Amino acid sequence: MGQEEEVIRLVLDTNVLVSALLFRSEASGLFDAWCRGNFRLAVSEDILDEYRQVLAYPKFRLSRQETEAVMEQFVLPFCDRFEPEETPRVCTDPEDDKFFHCASSARAAALVSGDKAVLSHGPRHGRVRILTVKEALVLFRRCPARLRRFAF
Repeated sequence: MGQEEEVIRLVLDTNVLVSALLFRSEASGLFDAWCRGNFRLAVSEDILDEYRQVLAYPKFRLSRQETEAVMEQFVLPFCDRFEPEETPRVCTDPEDDKFFHCASSARAAALVSGDKAVLSHGPRHGRVRILTVKEALVLFRRCPARLRRFAF
């Protein structure tokens, strides 16, 4: 039998996902990368709920149907779901803990964030590598295999 290629999984915090999906921004490069299959999104039900909730904010002007269509076409097909164990608080904002817990449970290559509270942990928190969008894109452009080495 052939050797299976290791899947790269990234956890994207909500601001990164929304920027990637709805705006022409630096994060758009991540959208392109996940659509090309360069990585899979690691998510939990709590993360998916937050993605849906934020995409439905009035400022984004998406109808309920459009929000669900975005999730169905551009998020869910590229996700692997994980249910993290209950673990201690990680971040000053407890709402950010779900991203760390999912990254740990998924053995993700990294948590990609633009959130100052998340980034304040430095380049790593325990076994979770933390990258900005720019750092993640640089790694994908230069050498996608380097991301694989970040994984557990």
